[in-house]
Amino acid sequence: SIIFAGQIIPLYNPKPPSVNLQDYTTHIDLIISLARIMLLQAIILGGGVIVTSVLNARQNFLLPAVGNVLYNVGIIIGLLPGVFLAFIGHRNDITAAYAATWGVVLGAVLQVAIQIPGLRKVGMHYTFSFDWRHPGVIQVGRMMVPRIINAAMLYFSIFVDRFLIVLLVANALSGFVTQYYQALQILLLPLGIFGMAISTAAFPTLAENVAKGRFDRLRSIIQETLRSILFMSIPSSIGLIALGLPIVQVLLEHGEYNLQSAAFTTFPLAGFAIGLAGLASVEILTRAFYALRDSVTPVIVSVLQFIFKIALSLILIN
Repeated sequence: SIIFAGQIIPLYNPKPPSVNLQDYTTHIDLIISLARIMLLQAIILGGGVIVTSVLNARQNFLLPAVGNVLYNVGIIIGLLPGVFLAFIGHRNDITAAYAATWGVVLGAVLQVAIQIPGLRKVGMHYTFSFDWRHPGVIQVGRMMVPRIINAAMLYFSIFVDRFLIVLLVANALSGFVTQYYQALQILLLPLGIFGMAISTAAFPTLAENVAKGRFDRLRSIIQETLRSILFMSIPSSIGLIALGLPIVQVLLEHGEYNLQSAAFTTFPLAGFAIGLAGLASVEILTRAFYALRDSVTPVIVSVLQFIFKIALSLILIN
């Protein structure tokens, strides 16, 4: 992705009809440069995922949680230079953007570094090896391919959403791509708390019960987790729909982001909120299949969901 960013980024950011070519080229060149820096975090977090998985398997959730906090601390540190320059009257948006991007990389380093002592505590020591024939490596490799497809469907779905917005409604709703992503980011807060966090904590227990053949206990845990997720996500969904505008205003309304922008953001936010309970429930159901070593079924469901979503998007976008 770092090498071919120049070819990938324009595909993900097609030129809107209302933007002239020079401005578009300048915009794309900046995105490519920032993307190449930000993609360094993928290399860092790639190893960090393994560390987190080991700690979670040992029922250690504290250090991964602290790591997530430090990731955000790194991002905040990256934002400070831009804020400082603006405060002293020397605002430089390009410098601020590069500093914020390097802040993301710093956050990734902090997130992984804080977890490494936890590996030693649970008795894990890294030994460099190229033993690709190890049964565990082969098993992970077989299960990883459907998992990659499943993850890719999510990002491809977001890409298609962006493409449809830019090509079909860019002239009618200026800036709607930004408002779409802002609504998505707001949704990720309750989804991360009620869906991803609970499901991540439950996964080691699910896998343990599968390994011991305690399928009655497995079903019980899935049902209890689902009830907990629905108990918290449904009120959150109602709150995002009913209080969407004031929430967006408090979080985002400043500078050039006015009341009209906030109102436009509440439309996709309400749509996302309707699906919050379902999205949160999918997290535990997907992990239940992974615990059963079935990584194919989630992919089939994900592909069917994607086809259904695109069909509805084309129908409803008008």
